[in-house]
Amino acid sequence: MAFADPTTQMMLGLMESVLMNPPECRTLEKVCMILPLLRTRSPLFYNLDKDILVDIATNASLKKIKRDHAVIWQGQEGNNFGIIIKGAASVHARKDHGRVPQQDTVSIPRALRERVAMVGPELGHISAGSSFGEMAMSCDHLPYNVTVIADELVHVLLINRTLYATSFGAHKLEWEKKVEFVNQSPLFRHLTPALKDLLMENLKPREIQFGNRFIKQGGVCNCLFFVRSGWGKVVADLRISRTQYEAIKTTSRGKQKALGRKTISCDREYIHSKKLDPTRPLSVIDRRKHMQKFGYVAIETLLRQREVPVTSTGPNDVIGDIEVIMNFPTYCASMECIETLHVYELSKFNFYQIINQRSTKTYDLLRKGALAKLHFRAQRLKDIPLYTLLLEQALSPVEDPTRKSPLWTKKSIQIKAMKKVLGNMSKTQQTPGMDKPIDSKEARQRRHSGNKSDDKQLDKKSAPKQYTVAEFRALKKKMQAMEGIGGWRTLI
Repeated sequence: MAFADPTTQMMLGLMESVLMNPPECRTLEKVCMILPLLRTRSPLFYNLDKDILVDIATNASLKKIKRDHAVIWQGQEGNNFGIIIKGAASVHARKDHGRVPQQDTVSIPRALRERVAMVGPELGHISAGSSFGEMAMSCDHLPYNVTVIADELVHVLLINRTLYATSFGAHKLEWEKKVEFVNQSPLFRHLTPALKDLLMENLKPREIQFGNRFIKQGGVCNCLFFVRSGWGKVVADLRISRTQYEAIKTTSRGKQKALGRKTISCDREYIHSKKLDPTRPLSVIDRRKHMQKFGYVAIETLLRQREVPVTSTGPNDVIGDIEVIMNFPTYCASMECIETLHVYELSKFNFYQIINQRSTKTYDLLRKGALAKLHFRAQRLKDIPLYTLLLEQALSPVEDPTRKSPLWTKKSIQIKAMKKVLGNMSKTQQTPGMDKPIDSKEARQRRHSGNKSDDKQLDKKSAPKQYTVAEFRALKKKMQAMEGIGGWRTLI
């Protein structure tokens, strides 16, 4: 990792020189000099007190790991909690949960087949600021359940069990809550221990106070949330829902036109009742007409009803699963906190890396939950066809336009079989003379000549001279007699 700032490079060199020394050789003055840079190396150091950070910088040890060497091994006794200060590493795990043979002095092979056979398949990557070993710190004598391999030169800050307990008490308590949530949640019961550990490392705890709206409809969907405790209210904005509906409808029309077929959702229009539509701006004439019919108070009340309550969410629920499963770029509803919410945030990238690609059963559970939510919203909120359209797209089978239909495949097989039969029949009906090549000049003369005598003369001229046995022997004797003077070539 290259730093363009010379000051940062100098501070990194100073931090390495201080942390590489034994704890008894580190002075308080030098430790205080590296505290500002050390605090920026990991999110765990952001909110730590100065005394705790000084204790970590005084007693922790820094270790450099070369590329393709293991930082920790699966099955090794977990005695240290690690924080990557610099570099990146990959996480691997074996299915047999056995102890991986430790070879600290020998590099791990880079070939995929050899590496998978040795340390198991790759589960993900961790970069600077990430940590590992929280699970081993939660219990005594608990081994590591993954193998971490350095992808480049990695600087790791190792913190022993005693220092971890005194310095990261709040982090340990939060980790224990996270472990309890993941182990008790029915969504993650199919995950392996290694995937659970990787998932817990990527879950970020968040606390939302009462009255805050932390998800806004129309905002970019970058993550999904798993609710641990608290309650929230799901609200749909009619105007934004209409805009999202028209955007999806336009996109689906383009796709269906390319595929050459139509669906019900593409032909159906956005049907409104004769009542006043709060999603559309009113002209002066429309406002006067509706005011005369319904009254001033009714119109103003209806125009204020821009948002419609959809449902509520509580513990063990997932927020943003519809958008992530459907690959919808923006949130299709807003979330307002009606009681203090404690949620775990998981980015969309980590969701695809951990759950979508490596745990089909967990993904199917999330998909079933998202479909159930869409079905409920489509039945309850018929005035908002956005959810009906999303449900139809989720239930419709995905067809590949380049794939041939079964009927065309059957016809092509029949055509190939008929061609093969006709080819065999034509070969059996060919005459022996047709198999021999004919000279183009000779064939041209045959086409232009109309009588058979000319054909016979051409055959005599073009055919080579045939010798009998007696003539061949006499010719051979003459050739042997005249071989010395070289005149035998004139006889041929």
